[in-house]
Amino acid sequence: MAPDGKRVYVAVQHAFGGDKVSVIDTTSKEITGAISVSTPEQVAVSSTSKRVYAGGKGGVSVINAVTDKVIDTIPHDERPYAMAITPNDKRAAPWAGSSGPRTWRSRPTESAPT
Repeated sequence: MAPDGKRVYVAVQHAFGGDKVSVIDTTSKEITGAISVSTPEQVAVSSTSKRVYAGGKGGVSVINAVTDKVIDTIPHDERPYAMAITPNDKRAAPWAGSSGPRTWRSRPTESAPT
């Protein structure tokens, strides 16, 4: 859920309907948008509600929450099992790991255009 409480972002993997992040308006409880991303598994929203991060196979998609468009992809070699955004919105941190120890991998988020 966005920190402002107005929208919920849900990772959706669907063999026939396509992989996406669905956007749900919390007032109307209606799906108001769908953002195409590759195999989303985890979603995190910035503290300002301006960006959404969808982690999946191959990386983390950075989404402009105003336009609902993917503005950057942060490469990542493993699927994230959880995601977090630092309180200052400077770093996206996918929690990943397969058979070995899990690690935090970060990249500054300010490199993505607004």
